[in-house]
Amino acid sequence: YLNDGNDERFYEEIYKALWGCLADKFNIELRQLSRETVEEKMREKQVPEAQQLLVMQTLNDVDMARFAPGDSASKKQAIYDESIRTIVQL
Repeated sequence: YLNDGNDERFYEEIYKALWGCLADKFNIELRQLSRETVEEKMREKQVPEAQQLLVMQTLNDVDMARFAPGDSASKKQAIYDESIRTIVQL
C-alpha cells in the first residue's frame, strides 16, 4: 500500500504490524495489548531506554499520520522506514 495511494490501508497495515510485533516479542495477549503494557514489558525485559523511546515515538508517529489528512508520499516512506527500523531493533 506504500505506493498505491491508499493511505488509510497503508497506515492500518503499519499499525497492525507494529502492534503484532510488540505482542509477539513481549508475549502480550491481544486483549491486554496497550501502550502501558508495552512500556511495562520493555522495562521488565530491560530494553534500552533509547529503544523504548523509539518504539513509543514510532507508535505516536503512526497514530498521528493515520488521522492527519493530506499526507504526502515522503511522509509515508518516512513512517515505513521508521517502523522497519523499530521492528529490527527489537
